[in-house]
Amino acid sequence: MKTATQLRDEALDQVEENANAEWTNLVAQIIKDLIAKSATITSDDVWLELQNYPAITTHQPSAMGAMFRSAAKQNLITPTDRFISSVRPSSHARPIRVWQSNA
Repeated sequence: MKTATQLRDEALDQVEENANAEWTNLVAQIIKDLIAKSATITSDDVWLELQNYPAITTHQPSAMGAMFRSAAKQNLITPTDRFISSVRPSSHARPIRVWQSNA
């Protein structure tokens, strides 16, 4: 039987594989740009920047989590123990992780 962590990782792998490649490339670049300018970032920061590219989308917004996991695997960012409330209306103020830049 698979663990919860294994199932989560498999789901994130699948979401990342199925995401629009143009979107994943853009998100990866946005994360790099943001961590070059700030000590910490959140997914809200990336979503805010994505508003500048309305034609580039992906069918599964949960791919954002996979993108942050990928950036962490590349040692670009490190998860902190801090969470803040999302400001995105579609997120209904759910807690989101604050990530530390390793730049």
